[in-house]
Amino acid sequence: MKVKLSTILDAQTALGEFAQKDLKIATAYKVAKLIKAISAEIELFNEQRIKLLQSVGSTLSEDGKQYIIPENKKAEFAEGFTELVAVEVDIPDKINVSGENISIAPDLLMALEPFIEIEV
Repeated sequence: MKVKLSTILDAQTALGEFAQKDLKIATAYKVAKLIKAISAEIELFNEQRIKLLQSVGSTLSEDGKQYIIPENKKAEFAEGFTELVAVEVDIPDKINVSGENISIAPDLLMALEPFIEIEV
């Protein structure tokens, strides 16, 4: 299944919370496999994001927690970042969680929608 990196980034927190749910063993395996694939994509994304930041001459803040992008390079960075998050990547197919007895907040469910199927 193909999804954009932006979709994966938006679902990171929800996938982490979903992984903590008590699931049937087969479903838990599929979720773990999905998270492993997504983690690899996020790692590659972060490598490319850092390269993009370096290419526009950004520097780390004094505390080392954020990059500072020069004013005259912000548009160039934004263009590159938009292009990066639009990249489509292959991940495992949607996971059918019908029959699982789990409760999940609506906002998390919306973030998980590209990755799970629920038959009601």
